[in-house]
Amino acid sequence: MRSASGHTRPYVPLTRSRYAIDHKTWFREGFFRYLNWEASGNRRLGDVAFAEISVIVSGISLGVDTLMLSHLPSRARHNNAPTTYLHWSPRLRQILHDNDVTGWVLILKRDKAGALSLRIEAPGRPQDLE
Repeated sequence: MRSASGHTRPYVPLTRSRYAIDHKTWFREGFFRYLNWEASGNRRLGDVAFAEISVIVSGISLGVDTLMLSHLPSRARHNNAPTTYLHWSPRLRQILHDNDVTGWVLILKRDKAGALSLRIEAPGRPQDLE
């Protein structure tokens, strides 16, 4: 979740991981289809939506956070890159900045009732946050 320069990115590109989905459309038209997507007026963001997401980092519940999503089809022009980004809230960005989570796993889920959850955890065993 850090860039090559070691800085915490303000977003994470959503990819297909090992799932057989078209990551260029699935997040906008599938997983987050029920959100209120609107044109942002910003050519670098494209359409945006806001989601209430329960966040857990290294086993610690941070409660519900409002996170922005952006979708811009032209992002895929660069090596089939992801088109949908999940943007960190200021609070979550600070936590990720203060703790090296390089190589950690991000798990985004929606339950049957539509509630969203986000887990960020170390592969193997949980680690303590500062």
